Amino acid sequence: GDICVVMSADLQDPPELILQMVEKWERGKNKIVLATRAGREDGFVAKWTSRIFYRLMQKFAIPNMPDGGFDFFAIDRTVVDLINEIDERNSFLQGQVLWTGYTPVLIPYTRRIREIGRSRWTLASKIKYFADGFVSYSEAPLRLITLVGLFVSILSFTYAALILFFKIFLGLPVEGWAPIMITLLMLGGIQLVVLGVIGEYIWRTADETRKRPAFVIEETLEISDDGGASEAPEGMREDSAQG
Repeated sequence: GDICVVMSADLQDPPELILQMVEKWERGKNKIVLATRAGREDGFVAKWTSRIFYRLMQKFAIPNMPDGGFDFFAIDRTVVDLINEIDERNSFLQGQVLWTGYTPVLIPYTRRIREIGRSRWTLASKIKYFADGFVSYSEAPLRLITLVGLFVSILSFTYAALILFFKIFLGLPVEGWAPIMITLLMLGGIQLVVLGVIGEYIWRTADETRKRPAFVIEETLEISDDGGASEAPEGMREDSAQG
């Protein structure tokens, strides 16, 4: 197929939006059409957890994630082929769609409340999905470990300097609790820094194993025998994760 529409099976997303998606896609330049949730008829907990989920994604992992996220979208065959080239086991489909670099067209709508049956999208499933997306597109947890380690190390060295100052210049005894705490803080801070450095290497190794294409080529030029270009390219998109 030239276009693929993805939607949930519970009819919380209005199927009539598919017509609008196809119309926007038929204009020729819109390779990604997203139905974004401008509102939800779900309960308070669902709204609250969804808002936190996508805010964290926007802030630390995928900056171009639309407000409210999306589960209902249409993508061109070009995008489908690019996603199929990615070899990931714990994939995050929303991130893969946005990773391709094409500017999405947004169609806002209000997500309906579920009227039939019970959702199998449990809290555990949501947490795993969030972890898959966050770890796949953000190095923030590793950087946080390094920052915490540096902070603890600075704190421990400052504390040690104060203890030595009190000992040398004020003659206060340094016994028992203070030396033990200094040792523990120093070792803990150094360990966290080391873990952060190791994590940076692990992140780069994991990024290599995902086998995402380094570049997304939108069109290619065909050079004629006389040296002229028979077709002008619309452009070339570089991998947004590396560019």
